[in-house]
Amino acid sequence: IEDFYNNVGSDPNVTKYVGWNNHKNLEVTKNIIEKWIENYNNKNNYFWAIELKDIKQIIGTINCVNMDLKNENCEIGYTISSKY
Repeated sequence: IEDFYNNVGSDPNVTKYVGWNNHKNLEVTKNIIEKWIENYNNKNNYFWAIELKDIKQIIGTINCVNMDLKNENCEIGYTISSKY
């Protein structure tokens, strides 16, 4: 939660390009991550974290967006900390 908040969720250089607002505090990030985890049981939900292994921190995300199940395709969306 802290990694995502510090490196992605509160980074205005990241959030200006996505469909969600800048996270105001850790509680906002915690609630969002909990919803993502709950939705992971949906077989059409694909959401992963990007970890920079050298420092063992989450620095971004990858997910499938604009899924078209009929044609079996989607777009890949991502966020990554502006520090990286």
